Amino acid sequence: MFGFSFDGTHSSPLFSL
Repeated sequence: MFGFSFDGTHSSPLFSL
């Protein structure tokens, strides 16, 4: 699955299965 994780003030692309 595709997901976006917001770490603090930066957004990082997150790959979740």
